[in-house]
Amino acid sequence: ASGFQVSLILGAVLFLSRKNLPLQQFGLGTVCLLGYLCLTGITPSVLRAVVMGFGGLIAIVAQRQQRPLGSLALAATILLIVQPMWIWDLGFQFSFLATLGLVTTVDPIAKRLEWLPPLFATTIAVLLAAYIWTLPLQLYTFGRISAYSIPANILTIPLVSLTTLGGMLSGILGAIFEPLPIGSMASWLMYAPLHFTIAIAQWIHSLPGAVTNAGAIHLWQMLVAYALIVLIWLHPMIKKVWLPTIALVVAIIFIPIAVERSNLFQVTLLATGQSPVMMVQNQGKTLLINSGDKQAATFALLPLFQKFGINQLDLAIATDPQSEVSEGWQTILASSIGVQQFRDVGAGVASKDYTKMTQLLSAKGVNQSALDLNTPIAFGDRVQLQLMHQSPGILRIQTAKTTWLLLADADPKVQRALLEKTSLSPNLKADILWWNGGEIVPELLEAIKPTTAIASTLSLTDTDVDAFNKANIRLYWTGRDGAIVWTLTNDIQPFKDKDDSKSFM
Repeated sequence: ASGFQVSLILGAVLFLSRKNLPLQQFGLGTVCLLGYLCLTGITPSVLRAVVMGFGGLIAIVAQRQQRPLGSLALAATILLIVQPMWIWDLGFQFSFLATLGLVTTVDPIAKRLEWLPPLFATTIAVLLAAYIWTLPLQLYTFGRISAYSIPANILTIPLVSLTTLGGMLSGILGAIFEPLPIGSMASWLMYAPLHFTIAIAQWIHSLPGAVTNAGAIHLWQMLVAYALIVLIWLHPMIKKVWLPTIALVVAIIFIPIAVERSNLFQVTLLATGQSPVMMVQNQGKTLLINSGDKQAATFALLPLFQKFGINQLDLAIATDPQSEVSEGWQTILASSIGVQQFRDVGAGVASKDYTKMTQLLSAKGVNQSALDLNTPIAFGDRVQLQLMHQSPGILRIQTAKTTWLLLADADPKVQRALLEKTSLSPNLKADILWWNGGEIVPELLEAIKPTTAIASTLSLTDTDVDAFNKANIRLYWTGRDGAIVWTLTNDIQPFKDKDDSKSFM
């Protein structure tokens, strides 16, 4: 965007001052570039565009043709000398790659679009070039793609051009005629194109598949993809077979993601404060138990869905209708994530947020019902769930040969009352106890006999930690360990450690 805006501003200035001397054009262009820099702020992407803009102005004064690739290399070198850490800045990376794509790839694409009107062919070539060069980094960083990004840009470029120039002009008029509201009056003329731009963006976002979680690629995939793209650009032989090479790039990016997801079985317990949230990935299908609050859904769940390429929850379960455990469902439903089936425990007084969420599920046509007590339900061939008690909620989760027991919030008196129920007590035994970090009475711990305990909580008391250590039970809690991952090998480790090792490989 910064490069587009700088090109637009300089193009307008040079066109209006075309009858002036080159030195005068340089002065006017410099003033506009500095004004743009002051308005937008100093960021790596803006500085890169401004430095390259100055390169173009210098070429005009020297009456020499600018070499875009050299200007880009010079701009990147200057910026990294000033601040070496900008090499890790995403804005700098995307700006550099998009500009490199424009410099190296626009002409070859435009030549293959000669059957289109020149203006239309050039616009598509510019957008495709930037898209190709930024896609691997985008997938590595965010794991998301937009199916309609190129049509959206084609529709909005004229409007963005108009509002950019109009906004700059209204600012100049406001500064010159400060006592009079001329600048404000001029800015009102931008109301219609701005709102039309917003309307187009909202319409495109509402289309099916507008934003897709493709899944985050590994570092090696990104590097190989860029190596092949560079070979298409530089190697004459590879350039002749550019189409199969592009197909190979697509295969390297997307096939490993699809294969990995179709074979993955993983249980992830998220670090969402006091809310127990579990995501089970079973050979391409996804189960989510609880959503946490709005913050947990926004900053923990949705990024995780992007990372793993999850666009649909095949089964969603809410064990508690209170806001701190279930508020995030609305955030998930408002995103691009679909829900196939929704189940709850059918107990407790529902909060207003929970009621709104169930209404939204009904409006979307989602199959929803309460879990039947003591009736197992299957999720694929490796997971079985069974509601053992409604209030407090006790959920038994069988994953392969390992049994989990989710114990909802319950004070010691309620826990002892549960043990007195002869039909329940013998069935409490589990390999892994998962609870929200409250006090567990010794009698209940003896009945469950877990080898591992995982608490979804920010902290545990020293007394609780000592009790688990004395019972020789491995203890984890999300406040200390972060998100926790379990796999079929019975291997439990913090999610960040697993993620780091995969990134390294």
